[in-house]
Amino acid sequence: DGADQTALDTTRGTGSGESAAGLVARSGRLWSVEYGASKVNKDIDKLPQNGEIAVYGPVSFSPDGKLFATNIQGTKIETYGVRVYEWPSGKPVRTYTGHVAPVMAIRFTPDGKFVLSGSQDTSIVLWDLSKVPADKGPMEKVPMEK
Repeated sequence: DGADQTALDTTRGTGSGESAAGLVARSGRLWSVEYGASKVNKDIDKLPQNGEIAVYGPVSFSPDGKLFATNIQGTKIETYGVRVYEWPSGKPVRTYTGHVAPVMAIRFTPDGKFVLSGSQDTSIVLWDLSKVPADKGPMEKVPMEK
């Protein structure tokens, strides 16, 4: 029937404004839809899997609607983080890694200058969007209480 089988029962997303959403499938497919216009847009990215089970998770939009972020697997096994894109172009802006388990929550700060990510490794990381990522890891890492 032409339906995308990777999107069935495996998709997470969140809205931007009242007419569009970013979606991530378990296959690593990242795309957007304009539900006000009943339009499915072209794929934005294919997120790396690196031999692990594909991680699909949250999508979060900045307060001004100009950026969105989703979780990613890093280039090395058991590295995880956040990739930030321009909206609606889908152009990658920054990629941050520093978690050792999948990211399960992402939020922009109200001023849009930072992205917060929470991981299954029980850490919360505050990523400074004004800084280019370095190999040294995140700006600040705070373990969560168990």
